[in-house]
Amino acid sequence: MADVAGFSSANSQDVAGIIGVLNSKPPSFAAIVPGNTQTMLDSAEKDKNALSDLSALKGALGAFDQKSLQHGVWVAVFLAEAAREDPNVLDWCAKAWGDSKANADASYNKLASFIKACSPESLGADKAAFLLTALVVRDDYFKSYLSGEIFKVVLAHNLSQTGKIDALCNLLRVQSERQNIWETYAAPLVKNVTVGSAPPLLYKSCFSIWLMSFAPVTNGSGWVLKLLKDVLVSCRVEKIVRVALMSLQNFLKSKPLAKDVVEVDSLQALTALEYEKWRDPDVYDLIKAVKEMVEAETSKYTNFDRYMSELQSGDLSWSFIHTEKFWLENVNKFDQNDFAAVKLLCELIGKSQNATSLAVACHDVGEFARLFPAGKRVCKRYGAQGLVMEKMNHFDRQVAREALLCTQKLMLHKWQEVAVE
Repeated sequence: MADVAGFSSANSQDVAGIIGVLNSKPPSFAAIVPGNTQTMLDSAEKDKNALSDLSALKGALGAFDQKSLQHGVWVAVFLAEAAREDPNVLDWCAKAWGDSKANADASYNKLASFIKACSPESLGADKAAFLLTALVVRDDYFKSYLSGEIFKVVLAHNLSQTGKIDALCNLLRVQSERQNIWETYAAPLVKNVTVGSAPPLLYKSCFSIWLMSFAPVTNGSGWVLKLLKDVLVSCRVEKIVRVALMSLQNFLKSKPLAKDVVEVDSLQALTALEYEKWRDPDVYDLIKAVKEMVEAETSKYTNFDRYMSELQSGDLSWSFIHTEKFWLENVNKFDQNDFAAVKLLCELIGKSQNATSLAVACHDVGEFARLFPAGKRVCKRYGAQGLVMEKMNHFDRQVAREALLCTQKLMLHKWQEVAVE
């Protein structure tokens, strides 16, 4: 099926599960569904247009009567995968199963009961939930369940995490409910996903972020941008990278979030992506477009005044203004006001109790010593080496690491400086 074929071998277990179900069609549906429905299902295996027979498709609901879960699982997987190939299948299901309020209620209850009867993290439950949520957003009679009832079904233990997020992706298509669904139901699930998660789970998570990005939630979005950046750095599954790029593209159109995109140092990740090999030429164009947007935003935020403002606050955090690109472009400005920035960095290292601020300050002192002409002698004037060496045994591993790296930079003489001395 189309949706599973695009993944790498890391997804072989999930593909095998779907193929295993589809290749294990129960021998007879005669006692489960009407005869014309069985004929339709047989024909639809070769031609999905056979599912447009609404009368026969209506009879497929009989497979979810729990007389035999095996029949229901097969129909749920078959219809869900058919819908991924041809979205018309979902429209046909909506018309066949929701042609009246009474029929919609009966169909909803039948599918919901089937899901509850499935074993935990069942593939059948995942696919039935996908179908059910697709109906809720497509059919007016089903939409009444969007008020809250549907989420009890979607978040049930019978669904896998991938299945839950997949179902929520359908519901996130409802623009008026998008922010509430994201914050209340989707975000808590996606927060547990990392770039090392299984490809289907990572893809569905990024897809849910993309849906949210059309009306982005600006508060507490840092973890979302970090996940997208991690995807660009570590993932090379093309469809996952593509949806991550499209998400960033939407976030960059939001003024409050554009700054945050720059802060996670996405530009470096995008630059690396340009040198990768992609099957679809459109991916190169998308990378270029997003990179140009980030570069435009970066030019607004990469400035020495912003660095000094953060330094004077005494609260430093890892961001673009502490990257090598910033230092290369701004190091010559550090002599302003008799090296006031270096003096503040040394004072912060001596007084701050915040581990992140200490780590960043040690890093910056090291970069100044490395890049500014005679920078080590300036650091010596403010006692930087002694202050930094005291942090080499700090209880926080990141502080200790940055202090060690900084000490190495302070003690490593460049030949130019030796010549001057």
